Amino acid sequence: MTGEPAVTDPISSLAPRTRRRVATVAWLATISLTVALALLDVPLRTDSARHGILSFELAGSREAVDAILGSWDPHARVCAALGLGLDFLYPLAYSTALASLCAWAARRRAGLWHAVGVRLVWGQWLAAAFDALENLALIGLLLGSSSTLLPPLAASFAALKFVLLLAGILYVAGVLLVPRAAPKQ
Repeated sequence: MTGEPAVTDPISSLAPRTRRRVATVAWLATISLTVALALLDVPLRTDSARHGILSFELAGSREAVDAILGSWDPHARVCAALGLGLDFLYPLAYSTALASLCAWAARRRAGLWHAVGVRLVWGQWLAAAFDALENLALIGLLLGSSSTLLPPLAASFAALKFVLLLAGILYVAGVLLVPRAAPKQ
């Protein structure tokens, strides 16, 4: 024993029934918001923004942002604004849904697998915080800020968010696909 306190996650400390309820609500909200955001994204897909809001999130430069904003008509800009508003709720849903899945997977493993899973539970909520910071930068751009700092800042927060989300997804896939080591005899 090293004397270091064990890292725990708040989901695993909940009663099993409460964990299931939290996960169910988070997944239903995630699915509902995903559909709503996908519908709002349709008018955002232009030659300059082939991937809609994702292109805006990852633009990274003032020139790319100006091209994207220039390609959006007033209707598209309203859809972008509504989408960014919903995207303050979306991270709460998807991060809790994926955190619940990481916590579930971590409870099924011991040692390093468990430790990584617990940290990835927290990592999903960190991804949500990065998403909120990204949204603030994008709202500033959508409202007309001429800052050259906001595009790379938004892209950096988006990249960090996606790395943490992908790490959580890969972790859960790993727990499901990689067999447990046989106990030593």
